[in-house]
Amino acid sequence: MPPPVLRYENNEQAAHAVSRHLNSLRPSPQRYTVRPFNRFDTAFSAWWLIPSTDWPAFRHGKFAFHQGSGSRGMAAYMHVGYYVEHGYGKAAAEMVHRTYVMTDDWLWHRFIDAATSGRIDPTIAEVIERSSSPIIFDINAWAVNQPPDLETPTVAPIDWYETVIAPPGITAGEAYQKGGTVFRSLRGSTSLADLTQRIAAINGLDFYWINLTIGVRLPYGDLDTGTWGAAELWHNALEPWKAWVR
Repeated sequence: MPPPVLRYENNEQAAHAVSRHLNSLRPSPQRYTVRPFNRFDTAFSAWWLIPSTDWPAFRHGKFAFHQGSGSRGMAAYMHVGYYVEHGYGKAAAEMVHRTYVMTDDWLWHRFIDAATSGRIDPTIAEVIERSSSPIIFDINAWAVNQPPDLETPTVAPIDWYETVIAPPGITAGEAYQKGGTVFRSLRGSTSLADLTQRIAAINGLDFYWINLTIGVRLPYGDLDTGTWGAAELWHNALEPWKAWVR
């Protein structure tokens, strides 16, 4: 079976299509606000479906539509799935704006606890089964002197790491981003539980902003060439995460 291709040319189209799809269902599960990271350059900006009208929405888990860079002969693609953020810790509170400091209500805490105990594994397995696609864990870190801008492109992360898990019979492909400094200890991780245990053990974690995206990788396409529309995106890549989008 050939790999799926999006029926959308960019992230903006895909995010709004999924939102419209949810509104069309009866009863509608729609309780999400559609937001771009960069409202001045929206097409390939990161987009999220957020379970709130909050902005910034750092504390929430979100459905994510992100652009991934092409590599190893691969065209640009969309990374679609789940997104959760680690803000700066209390030890860094005097160095950054209070907006960027994690409080107890940030979902990161509960998600990491659940992931390290294996309680997220059934969700990972369900996405793999529904999508018949490899699932990618992508994690990025920014230092305390590079807090994220709310609406415009930010500086490159100081470190990043990617690992891939594939369903039986599907070639995973090679993870092309490797931890070099902050994420050196993540090299060789083979599951979400293993990955998050290693993240939690990183020294000085209070002084890093971390984004974790978990999802499937899909080439951009159009209505004529694509095979996955909004219904397929929702069912195959997003719906299994809905318990953690809060």
